[in-house]
Amino acid sequence: MTLWVDVGDLVGYASVFRRPSGVQRVVFELSRALVQDDADVGFVRHGDHGFEAVAWAEIAALFDALAEDAPPPDQPSGASLQLQAWRALWAVPASLLPRFSRPKSAMRPGDVLLVAGAGWSDPDHAAQVARARARHGVTVALLVYDIIPVLRPEWFDPLQATRFRRWLDGMLAVSDRLLAISHATARDLAAYRAAAGMAERGVHVVRLGDGLPAAAQAEKAGIGRPYALFVSTIEVRKNHALLVDVWRILLAELGPGAVPALVFAGRPGGLSGDLVRLLEASDYLDGHVILRHGASDGDMAALYRGCDFTLFPSLYEGWGLPVAESLAFGRPCLASCASSVPEVGGDLVRYFDPLDPEDCARAVADVLADPAGLQAWAARVAADYRPVPWAQTAAMVRRGVA
Repeated sequence: MTLWVDVGDLVGYASVFRRPSGVQRVVFELSRALVQDDADVGFVRHGDHGFEAVAWAEIAALFDALAEDAPPPDQPSGASLQLQAWRALWAVPASLLPRFSRPKSAMRPGDVLLVAGAGWSDPDHAAQVARARARHGVTVALLVYDIIPVLRPEWFDPLQATRFRRWLDGMLAVSDRLLAISHATARDLAAYRAAAGMAERGVHVVRLGDGLPAAAQAEKAGIGRPYALFVSTIEVRKNHALLVDVWRILLAELGPGAVPALVFAGRPGGLSGDLVRLLEASDYLDGHVILRHGASDGDMAALYRGCDFTLFPSLYEGWGLPVAESLAFGRPCLASCASSVPEVGGDLVRYFDPLDPEDCARAVADVLADPAGLQAWAARVAADYRPVPWAQTAAMVRRGVA
């Protein structure tokens, strides 16, 4: 049995953006772990005439180009952020990717096609999977990160939310195996299926691997002063606006000298223009908010190592990879108590209500008031957190698709 991993989203994403986001990193790290495990694995993407094979060496080179060190771009305006978000919604035709030889895949009955990326950007993706299932007799396995666009469509561009729902319904109709990256997502998926009148089906939960590649090394973060770090794509549900409000509260109550800088590390996403315009109008809270777009893996590693602590105020998550990354780097994390996030951090993370700026401000102020306690917390994280290797994730996927 060959496990075929659909990498079409990774290929298409790389033609638009210069840095990987969470989904693309998961697809790559999972694929690499499967290859290193000497598994019988192949890779395909949705082409003009069905699924086409992609060599692992080509995928690795593509991801290396995404993850390589490069100077960050200028801070974008709200208009350019919206343009990037719209471009990300559109699939990239195979004809625009001539560097791939694009031979037809060798899928055969008994094989498994694993859909693990953000296929909803391609309006024909679910139909293509259905055709491959019928033509080749493969088992289709779907890895679900979250179903937030159908639960809270107001956090997304309307076109993106509509496309996601159509894709999800189409994929649920053709998938033989369902996997989810958290128990919270598994519960959401089961409830959605039940409400739609779909037959009950078990969902296999897969624990994602932790951290940036071990090779990601950098000496300095380049911030030049103490800072707290929030790693995330800038979009509404990630709740950057809450932290801006919290920093306003802290600056007013404690004074600028007692408040660290707040670093947002991540690319702009959909509906982020209002936040950027707000920051521009306030001169980034007089320099207390710093945006880092386009950071390489080495830069990200340096940002994690150099921060006093991290924050993760997301309103809703399928998992919460930056929380795991923070713990893997030995850095304390203050995080939202919502959805799946407590599954990631357990009792090593301190939680707050992501809808309550005062609650978050109290949590941050308590940390700032107790430097010795923060140091002890960091020591506990470093001693007690056990990172999950991607090889373990790959083994869980193997069990889930069998």
